[in-house]
Amino acid sequence: MARGGADAPEAGLDQGALALAWLDLEPQPHLVCTRALELVWANEAGRAALAAGDDLRLSDGIIVARAQVHQQALAAFVKGCEAVLSTLALPAADGDGHLLLRGRQIGGVDRIGLTFLRTTSFRALHADVERAFRLTPSEYRVLLRMIDGHTAEEIAGATRLSIETVRSHIRHIYAKMGVASREAMFAKTLPFRL
Repeated sequence: MARGGADAPEAGLDQGALALAWLDLEPQPHLVCTRALELVWANEAGRAALAAGDDLRLSDGIIVARAQVHQQALAAFVKGCEAVLSTLALPAADGDGHLLLRGRQIGGVDRIGLTFLRTTSFRALHADVERAFRLTPSEYRVLLRMIDGHTAEEIAGATRLSIETVRSHIRHIYAKMGVASREAMFAKTLPFRL
């Protein structure tokens, strides 16, 4: 075995191949894609999950959400990934739980590393987020639905609020959090997640 840690590779071993072999054994799906959702690489669990097509699948080499309503959110999430880890929660297509995606930019500006898992009957809890950003109770309820992956139209349909009121709450939430997008809002709420 080589001495000196990561800077001293063992003679004859390709560190990249070893890392990929190790990652291929992980039970959690791992993918590398472009910002246009073109699949570049997947570990065995990722290939199996895409082949099963329960929440994500491949269509002509492009990663697509099973529920068409979530494709736009998935595309926006991947396009917005930066070097810091971001999270997206989408309601599962069958209504039971969520698809949780974590992504970050890797290797270059057009490569995104994604991991994802399916939860059942999951509801992310966010401790003190309403207090930290001084949200009203109504704004907080809208925020929780946004975190669950609902659009403004879906929130209005599920509550007794008009679409204009929901959009007004979203503008106030963004202003109070100092963000300009849903992805940035998710990044701000991530530290509060239990």
